[in-house]
This record gives sequence, structure tokens and C-alpha cells, in this order.
Amino acid sequence: DEEKEGLRQFLLQHVFGVKDASELKEENVVKVFKGFDADNNGCISREEFKQAACAMGAEPSAEELNTVIGVFDADGDGQVSYQEFWKFISCGVTPQDKPPTLSDEEKEGLRQFLLQHVFGVKDASELDHDNVEKVFKGFDANGDGHITRAEFKAAACAMGAEPSAEELTTVINVFDEDGDGDGQVSYDEFFKFLTKGLLPQDKPPTLSDEEKEGLRQFLLQHVFGVKDASELKEENVVKVFKGFDADNSGTISREEFKAAACAMGAEPSAEELSTVINVFDVDHDGQVSYKEFFVFLTKGLTPQDKPPTLSDEEKEGLRQFLLQHVFGVKDASELKE
Repeated sequence: DEEKEGLRQFLLQHVFGVKDASELKEENVVKVFKGFDADNNGCISREEFKQAACAMGAEPSAEELNTVIGVFDADGDGQVSYQEFWKFISCGVTPQDKPPTLSDEEKEGLRQFLLQHVFGVKDASELDHDNVEKVFKGFDANGDGHITRAEFKAAACAMGAEPSAEELTTVINVFDEDGDGDGQVSYDEFFKFLTKGLLPQDKPPTLSDEEKEGLRQFLLQHVFGVKDASELKEENVVKVFKGFDADNSGTISREEFKAAACAMGAEPSAEELSTVINVFDVDHDGQVSYKEFFVFLTKGLTPQDKPPTLSDEEKEGLRQFLLQHVFGVKDASELKE
């Protein structure tokens, strides 16, 4: 904690030129973040962090780089989002000094503005799923399935507003209510905010346990050609997953799910697509990882029926093999990163 505070103070004083976090102006934080984020993708990678450190006269080793990134990287994805960057810098600031959030009344005002002036409806119960998807895609300029700060700002400007960096953060945090802190808005987050307050019977339907089982059986029999999950071979699951994952990103997006469904002769509506994706999408980030895909398919199997894993002893054997025959060392303490 002491070393983290030292790093925070160094950045505040030598990068931002302030004595403590309460003096920070968010437009300056945004400016510095963009300076670090060389490819402008909304996240600072290891390489970009290294370049920024070198520009400040430091030459961090791979281990030092991992340590520093780990301080910022709250979600453990190996890169630093704007939200993570801001949270670390402003840690310790008392709530009254932090950028304001919207009250429940202001959130409702924003929701009503979007419903009436963007979607042209009186309340959320009149929303058409296809229109929500169309508007989301209009905001999501690069089509990656998330609305970034820059895309939100562009959309706001197109509607005649010019939000400051602080206002932009405040509004994004309204949508990003699951606290994933990635500084961008998924389709699921966008839809949830718009439909908040609807009664359960007004919300888009979810599949019953029976319907989920029907979907699972359909995939097992018609996609994998097996009678039940115990006959699955994981190499076939990987192959099918890769077939769905057209851009090879490691996750299946809404668009890729739709393309796969169409290839199988189905033409799902936006609502049907959301319903099916939500069956797989355990972490609610709007896309399906390989783990989520596999877990859904093998649900209900008893442990002895699942694809075998290595015992602790076998794992250790594999580790020792790699250390000795690939890295040429006796044990892990001799490894050089």
C-alpha cells in the first residue's frame, strides 16, 4: 500500500503537476491517458505503458512492468482502461471531492430524454428491440460491440451537445452500473439502463429451464452430432466455437451469433438474439467466451462425465517437463522473464 501511494504521488506531482488528487482536472487526466494510449483503442497496453515510462526516463524490466500494470489493472485483463487509470489516480479522494454522479431523478431524466428524443416513444414498454439495436450500432462507430468514451462523445455532439470530460465520465458511469469499470458500454448495459423500472412482464422474455435444455439438445444433436454432452469431444467444441468466432477475438459477439444462426437457416430477431445470448452470457458483457460456451453445453454432466483434467501430480509433471526440456532450468526460481 505504501509503494502504491508512492507511485500515485509520483504521477500526481510529476505527470499532472498537482499536490494531491483533489486538485485533478479530469480533462488533464484524459489528456495524459490519451498520451499513453498510442493506438487510441481506449486501453493502455503493456507496450504503451513501457513507451510512456521510457519517455519519462525509466526503463522498466518485464517484471517491474507487470507489477505496475497490476496496480492499475483491476479486472486482470492485462491492460488498463480509462476507468481503471482514473480510479487509481483518484484513490483516497473523499467522496465530496470526486466528480459528481447523477441522482436517481437525473438518471430518470436522462432515460426519458433518450426514450422520447432518440427512440420516439413515451416509455420503455413501447421500445422495439430492433430499434434499440439500430441506435446502439449508430453509437458504436467501429462495430466492436461496445460504446467507448470517444463514440459517446461523437454521438452526443451529433445531438447538439458538447459534454466535458467530467460530464462524459458521469454519463458513462450511469450506464456502466455493473461496476465492471471498463469505461465503455456494452449492448446489455445500454439496454438495461433504458428498460430500468419496467415490470418483469414487460421485459424481454428469458428462456425457461426447459427451453434452455431444448436449445442445448438442438446444438448437441444438430451442430455437434452427438446424443448427449457426455459424447462431446472438446476439440470439436473448440472447432465449432472458432467457426462462430469469425474475427478470432476469443469471444462470440451478437453479430457473429447472428451470422452463425443465419448459416444454420435461422433469422433471429434482435429480441430472440438477446434472449439466446443471455443464456450463454454469464458475466453479462454482451458476448460469449469459450468458457461460457463450453459450460452451457456441458451443464448437467456429473464431474466423472466431463472431459478429464490433469491431477495436481500430472500438472506438476507437465510443469517440470517444460522447465527442464523447454527452458533448460531445474526449477522455476531460475526462470528469467
